[in-house]
Amino acid sequence: MLDGRVVLAWVDRFGSQSIRARMALTIDAAFQPESEVQIYAHAAPKDSDVRDTGDLLAGMEMWGFGLPFATALPDGDVIVTYYAGDNRAMSLHFVRLSF
Repeated sequence: MLDGRVVLAWVDRFGSQSIRARMALTIDAAFQPESEVQIYAHAAPKDSDVRDTGDLLAGMEMWGFGLPFATALPDGDVIVTYYAGDNRAMSLHFVRLSF
């Protein structure tokens, strides 16, 4: 939470296959759709035969990203950490957001 504002980061595995974040003005307010940002977009490997969600699940490619965690920084920005990669390598990533 920063200055009463709250940031939520989440994984959309079955829709856009991305990690997104939204801000709410207070802890009990709705998360504002206009504040939504895409942090990460998952792309199927180039050599993949992925055609739909069933193919993604079968190939486990849809689990190659996730677990976003948002933390407020002292200057009011937010850092979001998450993992992403492919069957060759997995790593931690981060982005810094200013709302």
